[in-house]
Amino acid sequence: MKKANVLALEQAIKSCANLVGPKFVYAVARNFEVVSKEAESIRAAIKPAPDFTVYEQDRIELGKKLAKKDESGKPQTTPDGSQFIITDMVVFEKEIEKLKIKHKKALDIRDQQLKDFEALLDTESDIKLFKVNHSEMPANITAGQEMGIVAMIDFGEGIVEKAEKVIKK
Repeated sequence: MKKANVLALEQAIKSCANLVGPKFVYAVARNFEVVSKEAESIRAAIKPAPDFTVYEQDRIELGKKLAKKDESGKPQTTPDGSQFIITDMVVFEKEIEKLKIKHKKALDIRDQQLKDFEALLDTESDIKLFKVNHSEMPANITAGQEMGIVAMIDFGEGIVEKAEKVIKK
């Protein structure tokens, strides 16, 4: 399993936390512990360095300073709240360029970190999942939940072939 899939598996296992069945619950609990540790190490690899965080804070402060203000003087943002509404983009771009020069080393390190992270996601994870037999799956598991945890399901030998024969009939 690629490390990129570990984060999704962690979420899928969490979505099964309230399902019942002793063997299934055991598999979920055991796999969650293993997968969570791996996911945490993956998330740690993308955590920004303190110097980059300083750049981000400076960039946000610049956005606040140059943003359109409401009646109370509060900076206005786009409807989704993800960006400030900048009144003078020419000035903003010039100031951003100054920040990029000031924080060049932090930005270069972050760029390399992101490249390394992308490469990390493409590597194989060495986690070993505890498999649960498909017959032990809870009756109320949804298709989405089952698709998310398929890596921890033991379908048994020939189950796919048997299913194909049933479908053909």
